[in-house]
Amino acid sequence: GGNMAVGVFGYLFFFFKQKTAYEIGVRLVGSEMCIRDSSNYFKLRDIAEMLNGTIKTFDIKYDASTNSIDMLSYFDYTSVGGELTAGDGETRTAVSSSAFLTLDGVPVQATCYNIDGNNYFKLRDITDVLDCRVDWEEKNQTIWIIPGMTAYDLSLIHI
Repeated sequence: GGNMAVGVFGYLFFFFKQKTAYEIGVRLVGSEMCIRDSSNYFKLRDIAEMLNGTIKTFDIKYDASTNSIDMLSYFDYTSVGGELTAGDGETRTAVSSSAFLTLDGVPVQATCYNIDGNNYFKLRDITDVLDCRVDWEEKNQTIWIIPGMTAYDLSLIHI
């Protein structure tokens, strides 16, 4: 069975913009999120709202007939309302989602769970697709998305 109980937590939400336009750190201390297997899952629309206006901005097009979600690179995000709503701390049931995700029409691998009709994607999967950095700051218990940096520091990978 793909069902499990997960905590949906609410946090405050901040933008933190550094001086250069290319390294905008987005502080992901906002929006509903669920935590499972020590990974963070967020609503795709919340991630899109966070990255709106950065160099990794993307819009979302949903096709109900095929249950497919297309991420459209470089388009400003079109809000549907309700993004970045704080969670209520309640535990809900997450079911494995059959939503089909594409980036500019190309299928991408991303772990997804459905909670109360909303698709939550594994944050690292989405940032890998977009090729932007995610960092965890222990001191402030904060997740940072840094659009101006690649997903992984290639200088640290030795072949």
